[in-house]
Amino acid sequence: LDPAILGGRPISLLPIVPSQLPGLIDWVSRHPDVKIDNVIIGGAPLSPQAERSLLSPLPFHPYATYGMTETCSHVAVRPLSVPDAPFVAMPGVTFDIDPGRGSLAISSSGYSFRRLVTNDAVTLLSPTSFRWLGRIDHVINSGGIKLHPEILERKISPAIPRPFYLTSEPSEKWGEQLLLVVEGTDLDLPAILDACRTLLPPSHCPRRAVALPSLPRTSSGKILRKRLTD
Repeated sequence: LDPAILGGRPISLLPIVPSQLPGLIDWVSRHPDVKIDNVIIGGAPLSPQAERSLLSPLPFHPYATYGMTETCSHVAVRPLSVPDAPFVAMPGVTFDIDPGRGSLAISSSGYSFRRLVTNDAVTLLSPTSFRWLGRIDHVINSGGIKLHPEILERKISPAIPRPFYLTSEPSEKWGEQLLLVVEGTDLDLPAILDACRTLLPPSHCPRRAVALPSLPRTSSGKILRKRLTD
């Protein structure tokens, strides 16, 4: 963004991806004379650490977007300056739970897909709002308890100073058990597990933690959520 090119004009809507967020926050702190009204962040989920940074007062209104290739654009937005705010549908879009898959379904007469069944688990609040829980194929069944790694990661992120993710590993007793995978080899893993136990109920805590020198990532920097047995 070049303030000279803007010529004092405000930016009504600025779309970015999560990796651009730190740079944007730094840029606006150095250019307080440039007005940005709304910033939409899409392309990939925000990390819990990034979401917490957006709870502080900012000179713009940040929103997370929900959408996919099949919807061509986002079909819902969530204000990131409000803790635990739900996604709210764009005009002309409604939501329900598909009875076959138990996942979110999107309907709109104004889109070419008309009705689209997603791979996302949600808590449906109304036909036009929901809270995202995670991907259906990421759900871990441990002793009959269904665990959503994305939800648990947000809860334990204050206790873990490095990039991490939750996955599963085989368990003779539980079928599957929760495994914490952390980036870095200089960590006190027992202390991290103890901290997790203060933030989660016992049945939702990782049973074990492992450290890797680096976590697998996509070309865009997104962490690949792999089982260590993969």
